Amino acid sequence: MSYQVDITKFKSFPQFKERFLSYFPKDYKESYMFDTCWEWQGAISRSGYGNTCYGCENYLAHRMSYVIFNGPVKSDQLIRHTCDNPKCVNPNHLIIGNNANNIIDMVKRNPRSTILLNEEAVKVIKWFFKYKYEKD
Repeated sequence: MSYQVDITKFKSFPQFKERFLSYFPKDYKESYMFDTCWEWQGAISRSGYGNTCYGCENYLAHRMSYVIFNGPVKSDQLIRHTCDNPKCVNPNHLIIGNNANNIIDMVKRNPRSTILLNEEAVKVIKWFFKYKYEKD
């Protein structure tokens, strides 16, 4: 597994970070905000996720928030929301995972979902339920 380029090492990163944090709620540093969702105040994609750009690259705002507060993420890893709010950039609500984890999260949160699943998703869901019920 390779790491994406560690953008925090670039000379222009401090200026980007300052601009990026300006799209957080104004009171995000207050103690009462620790456990609440910090909704991204910048551009939002059609799917509801925050977007930002650095250089000529576009990034998901929650992924960039994770990088800023926790460090680099491997290129094959996803950043998942524990709060299920796609606009949230609170690093306390963000965890590393992979596609299988993301699919399992989706099924746990919305078992009656009408989302069409690809072959990999179906395999993961079957594995999850088989594993869950064999352990019980």
